[in-house]
Amino acid sequence: MLKNNFLLFILIVPLLTIAQIKKTQRDTIYIYEDELVHDTIFIKKTDSLRILNDVNSQKTDLLLHKKNKVIKLPVKNIEIKNQNDWTIQLCLHSGINQSSLLKEYGGENEYKTGLNCTIKKSLFKKLQLGIGVTMYYVWNPFEINSETNKSSLEGYYFDNSNYPMMFDNFKENHISYKFPIQLYYQATNYLNFSVGTLFGRDQYSLFFKKTTQNSNPPLNAKIEFNTQKINLAYLIEVEYKINKKWALGIHSNFLENDKTIFTNNVSSTDKFILDKKNIEINYYLLLRYRLF
Repeated sequence: MLKNNFLLFILIVPLLTIAQIKKTQRDTIYIYEDELVHDTIFIKKTDSLRILNDVNSQKTDLLLHKKNKVIKLPVKNIEIKNQNDWTIQLCLHSGINQSSLLKEYGGENEYKTGLNCTIKKSLFKKLQLGIGVTMYYVWNPFEINSETNKSSLEGYYFDNSNYPMMFDNFKENHISYKFPIQLYYQATNYLNFSVGTLFGRDQYSLFFKKTTQNSNPPLNAKIEFNTQKINLAYLIEVEYKINKKWALGIHSNFLENDKTIFTNNVSSTDKFILDKKNIEINYYLLLRYRLF
């Protein structure tokens, strides 16, 4: 009888143990938590920077040395980026030029495309100074001549040697160069404003014909006068950053001159002056790309 009870006990205990294990596996829920903390640390003007990586404990410490003080920052993942105060960017301009001087002689609005390269230097946290160069191409340059267009330029003029010459044509070259100096302000993470000045000259040319035989150059020879004066314009830009590299924006600049001076290509003392006020306003759409 005792033997039979012992055998029964031996059989029941394993069954109860197995049942308890199965019950524990069914009823127990294991929850694993992992707290992830991401932060960005900007470091400027520190004496030294060290990274201690302990392979055994899989821990990384960032040590900052500043004025004989050591700051220890425990981190899991570290990425060091050099904060470059200099940036270079390219910009594509496309828009319209309105000139009161050209409209005075029958001209229309001009369509321009420009390619700009600018170097920028950080002054403060949200302020940058930029210096660049822009090459503009005019798709429909202004041009009039004495044969097909009637204007107030028609007639006879005298050079500095008192030889008569007759107006032939007035035109604009396709290509011109401008040099902007700008202050950039970062209003938000996506919106930038810029104001500045624009230096350059408009590529206008006047042509006259000699009307006397005993002169140098000879009869019917063409004499070319070009604009030489450097003009100063004022500009404003608004940009919207798409991402770290690309931005869209609008640009406008304003120029006003009381007169336009043309200089003889052969003799710099021989000048022709258009005593008419010229107001130029340009509007452009911008596509900007940051190289680095």
